[in-house]
Amino acid sequence: MESPDKGSALKWIKHKACQFYEERFRNADVCSDPALLTLNRLTAAVQMLNKKDEMACVPALKEIALILEERKSNVSPFELLQSGLVAQLYLFLSDNDNECVELPVRWKQFLHVFFCCPAPGCTGSASPHTEINPDQPPPIMALLERLQGCVAHSEQFPVKVHEFSSGASTSPGLQARSLYHMVPNYIKCQLVRHPNCSNMMQWKGGPVKIDPLAAVQTIEKYMIDRGYGRRDGGLGRVLNDSEESDSEMEESAASLDSGSIQQHQLEFLINGHVVDYNSSMFTAFKTYAPHGAMDDEEDNSLSGVAFFNATHVLHYRAVSNSGTPSASAGPSSTSLDSADMPSLFDRFRRSSSTGGESRRLRDVTMSASLVMPDTGSLGGATSVSSTPQVSATASASRSSSIGSGSRPTSNRTRRALSHSSGVSASPGLSSAGTAAASATGQSSLPSSSSGAASMDIPMDVTAAPVTVCRSSDSPLWDMCLDPLSRLSNRDDPCLPMLRLLSAMHSLNQYWYTMYKGSVSCKPIISPSEFVNGKLAAKVYRQLQDPLAVMTGHFPSWLTELATACPFLLPFSHRHLLFYYTAFDRSRALARLQEVMPDLARQQHGADRDRVTPRTEKKKLVVKREEMFSSLERVLGKVNSRAVTEINFHDEVGTGLGPTLEFYALVSREFQASSLAMWREELVVNNANGDCQDEYIRNACGLFPCISHNPKQLETFYLLGRFVAKALYDSRMVDLPFSAVFCKWILSEEHSLCVHDVQDVDRLLGGSIAQMLKHVSEKDRINNSDMTERKKKHALGQVNADVQDLILDFTVPGAEDVELVTNGRALAVNLDNLEHYLQALSQFLLVNGVKAQMSSFRDGFSSVVSLQQLKMFTAQELPLLFCGSTHNQWDVRDLMEHCTPNHGYNLDSVAIKYLFDILTEFNAEEQRLFLMFLTGSPRLPVGGFRALHPPLTVVQKTIDSSHTPDDYLPSVMTCVNYLKLPNYSSREIMQVRLDTAMREGQNAFHLS
Repeated sequence: MESPDKGSALKWIKHKACQFYEERFRNADVCSDPALLTLNRLTAAVQMLNKKDEMACVPALKEIALILEERKSNVSPFELLQSGLVAQLYLFLSDNDNECVELPVRWKQFLHVFFCCPAPGCTGSASPHTEINPDQPPPIMALLERLQGCVAHSEQFPVKVHEFSSGASTSPGLQARSLYHMVPNYIKCQLVRHPNCSNMMQWKGGPVKIDPLAAVQTIEKYMIDRGYGRRDGGLGRVLNDSEESDSEMEESAASLDSGSIQQHQLEFLINGHVVDYNSSMFTAFKTYAPHGAMDDEEDNSLSGVAFFNATHVLHYRAVSNSGTPSASAGPSSTSLDSADMPSLFDRFRRSSSTGGESRRLRDVTMSASLVMPDTGSLGGATSVSSTPQVSATASASRSSSIGSGSRPTSNRTRRALSHSSGVSASPGLSSAGTAAASATGQSSLPSSSSGAASMDIPMDVTAAPVTVCRSSDSPLWDMCLDPLSRLSNRDDPCLPMLRLLSAMHSLNQYWYTMYKGSVSCKPIISPSEFVNGKLAAKVYRQLQDPLAVMTGHFPSWLTELATACPFLLPFSHRHLLFYYTAFDRSRALARLQEVMPDLARQQHGADRDRVTPRTEKKKLVVKREEMFSSLERVLGKVNSRAVTEINFHDEVGTGLGPTLEFYALVSREFQASSLAMWREELVVNNANGDCQDEYIRNACGLFPCISHNPKQLETFYLLGRFVAKALYDSRMVDLPFSAVFCKWILSEEHSLCVHDVQDVDRLLGGSIAQMLKHVSEKDRINNSDMTERKKKHALGQVNADVQDLILDFTVPGAEDVELVTNGRALAVNLDNLEHYLQALSQFLLVNGVKAQMSSFRDGFSSVVSLQQLKMFTAQELPLLFCGSTHNQWDVRDLMEHCTPNHGYNLDSVAIKYLFDILTEFNAEEQRLFLMFLTGSPRLPVGGFRALHPPLTVVQKTIDSSHTPDDYLPSVMTCVNYLKLPNYSSREIMQVRLDTAMREGQNAFHLS
């Protein structure tokens, strides 16, 4: 809109507003207007809530809930905001300055009215309904619905996407074709020494050709390799053109795949502005280049053909002695305006030929080390060599079995194994006292020459334990802190609603910490109810912009909001955002090609390497019998930015299949009972029937047992590095961590309480739940109307039941470890039972495993920053690390995401047999099939839909002298390729497939 038209429109709007105000709000009866009835009721209830009167709070909350639930009221976002409800409710739940009504009391009042929890004065074991009746949902659902509408109505988070054609649909295929036009174009730069720089020589190598998506730091590496700044800090000399051939220069440019420079020596300027090292060259020139240089272009000067035909000047100079640039770098999140993009991609379509360029032009191509703003902190591991080395065995294996650059596909062939299904279950515990015998997680503590004292329990174990169930230690106190304090969009109108949503989500998550007698710690309503549809759609739209992924420039609010309020976005969106922003650009591009396969298919020939990320890969050869001992070599001698691929010794298979199997088998070795790392619930023999090689299996998931063995701490450190490396390389591990373990990873151990014990040990958790009922019964008796005599008698009976357990203040199973000073001499009775349970849970979940979990976190953070995981919850981390959980497969899903080929189609009888068999698999059979097919016992998040490459089933070639029934199925694990004979019956197929799954493990050969 032109400014004269805009001014006229503003005058007209102001005139209409004044006219409406005169007609509606000048008379004395304005408050009786039906249109204001709902607003007036809400305002009155909010004013009651604002009074510092405990007795007035519950009626006010009930009035608000009643108004929100009335269908006829249909509260609008305007009414919700104008009444002051959003601001007042947030203060009611987070303001700790109100001395008249304590904050925990207000939480219980809110929980009582909106979540149907017990009233604040109620005692006993009453707990809210965890099953929501869809016909009578709790009032929180109405409030949540109105708040989500307010967010959708008011939020103004910007989405910066690039249109690929004017007036056309932006389908993934069209986006890929448009981006493909970017491939032949280079930015031609003339490197010029800055006039203020006197300690460096002038560049004499001629113009250089730079990939538009290359990071600025790539030019620094290019110059350092040619003597303009040595990696040891020297400024070096200048190379003349005769000193290197063109092929040598190409080779040097290709060698820039080893990560980012640790300490910058050069800085670059465009038009007097210092350029950020992580900015792409295209973005840097768009931001700082003079726009009047090409006025003859119809389009924007940076999006026409002339931009790529011209030679641009890039100044360089030495950084200051401190190793930091002498001027502040430009913004690292410069974004391209959507208004510039139609002409930009017109330029892509008119891509100029580069074939006639002089051989003096040097190519600086996009490589694996073109790093986004490094939020992943992958260089912190001191044991990771900066110069990757591949073992001689690995090189020889590639040379002999692969040949000149080719790669054989990994195949499994039949290999007989003996199986054993022996299971040794730990006996059931018949009483609270005997159930607590498993408190340490082991049948006996690790023995040593110095006895039990060798556990070296920290001194703070004997200190007064945290009173976990008391409101003063509840994680709900975090609501007093602003969850959006680090959000850059501080003036967005929707922030008050987001703060209130965050407080409501915390109450839904941790409500049980307010009630001693609660037996469940599950959320009252599903966390998916907090997902905001509009924000999720915005995030998804932003993540579908391939140019934003390629350049690494997303709006800052994207990751900030996903970290501060992850509940607002579905897991799938945050999962994709994580891989786009957490690591380097080559990994982001690799994930982009999985999401947008048309982008990869558009590339061909020599141009393919220009867009396809050339992630550095390092191959290592390991022996199956020495896998666990080889782990330190795998993690310690390979550049942390390189993708590790594993080959097994004396096996010709290579690629994804053996690598996934390596991670799966090492995951199993970490669960060996001989390591004494985990709490035991069930011990099973391995597949070979070796009774000395046993593995831990706990239905609650893996959680450390109580031990302070220094060697075990080293193993936990190694485990942390292993899990982080798998995450960094997009590999799955088969380590079912418990929910409490994942809370430790996210530094949420302060939120652990007695209720979390059941997520570590079901038997012990059940015993603690029974003892908590005694605590609730004590409170009920003390607050009842009984006479003092009857109270004393009733309390005496409950106390007798507690004393029958014969407990003292020591750790069950480790009596030498005292929970308090002189704990062995202090018997547990009804008066100190609550204190005992809090001390025990604090030791089992926090103090007793603090050393192990700290070692794990140290190892993990040496590869991947733990801060990157903040956009996920503890319940979601297993999906991130391990992939999909067990779900029954269905025929429709298999038909949609499996590709029959080469003799088969969806109507083939063999395919129908196969799908019927797969849908009947139990969890163990699914694991065997996936291990046989892919090398990993789990599917990625998303199931078969997310399998990359997709599952392909082809008809196996049969010799004329045999029948299909004589053959077993075989697979090519690198490409998820199943070769299935055309069996004569379903029964035979089921038998042959079962045989192949069970006996075709632990070997990769060519079939």
